[in-house]
Order: sequence, then structure tokens, then C-alpha cells
Amino acid sequence: MTSVGFVIHAGRPAAVDAAERLRASLEEDGISCVELRGGAADVDLVVAVGGDGTFLRGAYVAAQADSPVLGVKVGRLGFLTEVEPPEAAPLIREALEGRAAIEERLAVVAEPGSGDPFPPQWAMNEIMVEKRARHRLIRLQVAVDGEYVTTFSADGVIVATPTGSTAYS
Repeated sequence: MTSVGFVIHAGRPAAVDAAERLRASLEEDGISCVELRGGAADVDLVVAVGGDGTFLRGAYVAAQADSPVLGVKVGRLGFLTEVEPPEAAPLIREALEGRAAIEERLAVVAEPGSGDPFPPQWAMNEIMVEKRARHRLIRLQVAVDGEYVTTFSADGVIVATPTGSTAYS
């Protein structure tokens, strides 16, 4: 049996309605559907229904589940969510059958230094690191794929993936 996990923008009625219609259509075909509220689950595909913020949350869940993510646009802009609700069900079926093209995207992880109480932070778009104290610089060490690149001092830094870099250009 194939399964789909939904990440839904619960505060947007149009997203809840679109997800419910998608779920009903897929379940008619025997596809198991679950709503992913807390984190990863063992699903074949994650479907994020909402805007770009919902898609980014869905991408994080999909990365944990090692599954692809599909963004269904129920919002205003939708740079990352290209699929409109009426087009989603056939595309989901194609993806589950292995007939859809999957575009791989880079992600970035920020790992705090030793002794720092914060967990590593994963992002598909960008990560911003900034100082806590107003009159002090922070010292940053940069590594790519675990390989040391450089160390520098600054007020902060934004590290963007190709997906997130368009917001700053």
C-alpha cells in the first residue's frame, strides 16, 4: 500500500478544504493518507497544502522521512508551491507510481558550537545566525559537507541555498 502524509496550513480554511478533497480522492483509490502534525512518519510522499511557509515545513518533514514533497498552492505567491489544488490528485498518483520528475534541492544545517544549548537547525531556504549581545561580535566557523572552510567574526551571517537565495537578490 502506498501512503501520503499531509502537512496543512490549518489556519487557512481553503487549505483545509483542499486537503480534505485530496484526501477523499486518494483514499477512494486505496491510498493511505495521514496528517503529519508533529514530525516525520513512514510515508511515500509528503504533500504540503498551503503557501511557501507550509511547503518549507513539509520539506523538513519529508527530509526526516526520506520522502519527496509536493507543494499544493493555496495562497497568494507560491514561489515553491506550483501545483494548484485541481491538478494535485493526478500528480500525486503519478509520483506514487514513479512517473513524476523529482527535483532534488540542497538544504543547509546550522550546528551550534559545543556548550550551546540549541539543537542543529535544518532549512531548505536559508539560515540566519546573529549575535545575542548588542556590542559584541560572534565568531563563526564554516564547514561544507563537514569540511572546514573558514572562521570569521561578524555581527551575523545569512547562509542561503539556491532555493532561498532568490529572496535576497
